[in-house]
Order: sequence, then structure tokens, then C-alpha cells
Amino acid sequence: MKKKYTSVFFGTPDFALPSLQTTLLNTRVLGCVTQPDRPRGRGQKLSPCPVKTLAMENKVSCFSPPSLRKRPTDGELAKSFDEFFEWKKQLEKPDFLIVTAYGNILPQEILDWPKFGALNVHASLLPKWRGAAPIQRSIEAGDQLTGVSLQKMIFELDAGDVLLEKTLKLKPQDTAQTLSNTLSTLGGTLLNEFFDRFDGAVLKGAPQNSANVSFAKKIDKFEGYYSPTWTDFEFDRRVKAFLLWPSVKVKFLDQQVKILETKIVEGLEIHSPGSKNCGDLTILNNSVFLTTRNHFRPSELGFVEILKVQFAGKAPMPAFAAFQNFFHQNSKLSLCELKQSE
Repeated sequence: MKKKYTSVFFGTPDFALPSLQTTLLNTRVLGCVTQPDRPRGRGQKLSPCPVKTLAMENKVSCFSPPSLRKRPTDGELAKSFDEFFEWKKQLEKPDFLIVTAYGNILPQEILDWPKFGALNVHASLLPKWRGAAPIQRSIEAGDQLTGVSLQKMIFELDAGDVLLEKTLKLKPQDTAQTLSNTLSTLGGTLLNEFFDRFDGAVLKGAPQNSANVSFAKKIDKFEGYYSPTWTDFEFDRRVKAFLLWPSVKVKFLDQQVKILETKIVEGLEIHSPGSKNCGDLTILNNSVFLTTRNHFRPSELGFVEILKVQFAGKAPMPAFAAFQNFFHQNSKLSLCELKQSE
């Protein structure tokens, strides 16, 4: 259905770019709605989000109201709100709203606007992981399967009928970054499949089974702070799930260290005074290990190898080199003092 139908696109981050590209190819995009410009980069310069940048490159009108539900009192924010609704009032009724990682709730007035419906590309196999952080929660939970769903939106969080879905098997090494990249592309593919199939009829999908609903709550920055109660699996999964934000952090000799890459080590035995408690760090054969609880045998110890870290104010480095540098720069310390502080 190349360019036969019209649409308005709602989205903000990189994740939404393949969906926008597919929408541009298959429909006439009347406008694009994103989150407001934010400070970005090292200089924290006010900059448009990735979706707005791509839309503007394609000469699509862009609007960035902070909310679609309530008019702000701030002058500039109120102006952006008014501009969008004035544009909407004068615009022809679009056939579709396409929504991917927009970041704001759409009120019923907006959901009722298009002729055929508002469609949402969601990064999970609904009804599992409705909500704000499906990719991270899927990794954190150790899911074997994930995917993307195309749902017809209703005024209830990710609860609309599922029109199409694509399944993906998670890899043990998947992080929030790699999985986001894969599902982002898969979302564009799914949307293209929908456009190829759509024949102008009423949209019909499969109702979600309410008995299987789970929620992917928004991530809190404090979830990244290490706890010695975590098992080897919990530690490894959280490092992968929280890699983009907030990252897993440990406190080591009054230094905050970000853990960027890990792997679970099976069958390891470390005979050292500094490896008998959960939270102990040990260097062995040019490798760094964290002592944890064992996921399968809670009464026993488990071990996670720390592969990459970042000390405060330093660049990311392989873990052994980073700790080696730290001790060289702190000559009063020795490797036998390598121990995690709780």
C-alpha cells in the first residue's frame, strides 16, 4: 500500500527509527510528534531527539509538546502544546497513528483521531512485559524468548488487541543495547508486514489473555547498586539489563566502579581468604572474580567473572587492567587487599 494511506508518527529514541522509516516508505506521513528537545552530548546542548531529526530530514512537520493530556503553564511549553492541537484541528483525519517508544500517554481524544486506529510497536510478546522497560525486564528475568508485538491501542497500558507479532530467541550474551538494536529492526519489519497485508478493512487482532499479564515497571536508578544478596545469575543479568542505564555499580575501597561486562563461571573453586563471602573480589590468573550466592544451590557460593569495568572519571577498560592500574596508582595497597566493600 505504498503511499495510499496517511499517518501521524509518534516516537522519540533511536529504537523508533526503523518504525519511522517503514512508515515513511508505506504511507504519507502528515506529521511527527516527539518528546521535547533535551540537553544531549558532552556539552549538554539542547538538541532534537533521533526521531525528530529523521522526520525533519524528510521534511515532515514536527511537534514536541511535553504532554498531550494537560496544557502546561510555562509559556514555551504551552506554546508547543497549542501549536500541536491547532495543527491537529486543521489537519485531515489520518488513517493511522503509528506509535513506537513515544514516551507519553495518548489521551482518548488522540486515540479516537485516526480512521483505522492507533498502532503501537511494543518490544515484548504481549501480554508479557506491558509497560516502560520490557527489554530490560526480559533480560533481568532470564527469559528465553522475546519479540515485538503490533497492537491496536486502547486507553489502557499496552492492553490492545495484538495484530501481529514476531518472536526472537534471546542469546546468553544479549544486553539491553544489543537486544534493543535487534528488536528495533524487527519492529520495522513487523510494521512493513502489516502495511503489505492491510486491505482497508476493519483492524482485527487477537485479544490478550489477562491471566498472562506481567508488567515491566520503570527502572529506578537505585536498582543498579550492588547487593551481596544477589546470586550469580541475578548479578550477570542485571549487568546486561542495566548496561545503558543506570548500570550496575559496586563500591570498592571507597571507589564507585561500574560493571560493564560479566560472565557466569561454573565449577570454579577459589581457595583464598578474600573469596569466602558474597561481595568479595579476587584476582586469579589475570582475571577478576566476584563471589556471590549460587543460583541453583543457595547454600553454596557462586562466581561471576568481571570482564569490563569503569572507574569513576576513567574510560571503560578490561577488568584486570583497570584494577592493576588502580593498584599501581595507589602504591600503599596490594592485591591481597582486593575486597568488595559492602
